[in-house]
Amino acid sequence: MPDVNPINAHIIELGADNSLTLPAEFAHILGAGRSILVLQQGDTIILKPILMPNLLARVAAMPDTEPPPTMDELNELVHAVRRQQRKAEQDEDCR
Repeated sequence: MPDVNPINAHIIELGADNSLTLPAEFAHILGAGRSILVLQQGDTIILKPILMPNLLARVAAMPDTEPPPTMDELNELVHAVRRQQRKAEQDEDCR
């Protein structure tokens, strides 16, 4: 049975200013301008995009005909987004 997620490897160089230029397919996955979590264990370094939904956009998308959300509603929305994010990360880790 073939590996569903084969390893994609490239050799890149660390610049004198500690910068890395990633291959386009890696940069696309991480997303320009996004925050990236850098993990290190032994001689292994992992770059992981931080997926942070835009909470303000979700609140702005709520109809104007309704009263503004209460703090409890906003709190529940934040918790729901965090649950979604944890589930997506767990699903990704299981692949």
